[in-house]
This record gives sequence, C-alpha cells and structure tokens, in this order.
Amino acid sequence: MHHVYVLPVQAGWLVTTSVLKATLAFRSGAQAEAQGRRLATCLASGGATAWLVIHDRSGTVIERSVYRPVAYSAATAHRETELRPASAPRETIAPRSGPAVETVSADTAFA
Repeated sequence: MHHVYVLPVQAGWLVTTSVLKATLAFRSGAQAEAQGRRLATCLASGGATAWLVIHDRSGTVIERSVYRPVAYSAATAHRETELRPASAPRETIAPRSGPAVETVSADTAFA
C-alpha cells in the first residue's frame, strides 16, 4: 500500500509519496491535486493499493480516497469522491476505465 499526499507550503503545493525519491512542487493547488490523482491511478494500475490524501491551504484534510488495483476493481469500477466539510454534497463519477476509487471517512485511520 502506498500513500500520496497533496500538501500546502508557503510558496505553493507539494505532492509527496514514498515511491518517488523527490517531492514534486507546484504553484497551483489544482496542478498538484491532478498530479496526485495521476500518481495514485498509476500505482493502482501497477497492482498496488494507493491512498490519496488532499489537504487544503489551512492544512485540513479535504479528501481521502483509496485507489484499488485494476484486478480488484473489475466488478466495482466506480469513483466516489467525498469532500469535506461533511455537509458538502457527494459527487460520483464513473471512469471510462482504470482502477476503482473509494472515498473513506476523514476519521479513518491509516494502517
């Protein structure tokens, strides 16, 4: 299992994961978030489970998603994204192909 984090820093945004030797830096949060999603999708496509954790500018976790390997997701190919705060509407998007994404509660502990 791998973790991909999108984190704010003073000069922009970072994407960090244990599978890369370097941390990726971006000026735009949208660019960092998109790259984080790409990394999690690539990890899942390669057979690994990947957690994507996205923080907002204040450092609050606004999304936690798990990307399951493609083989795991054959029967449950869907993407569900839950945004924080809890009162925010849930958005479900069906991907064209690729790994399934499950969103977990912000209170879920990482093992």
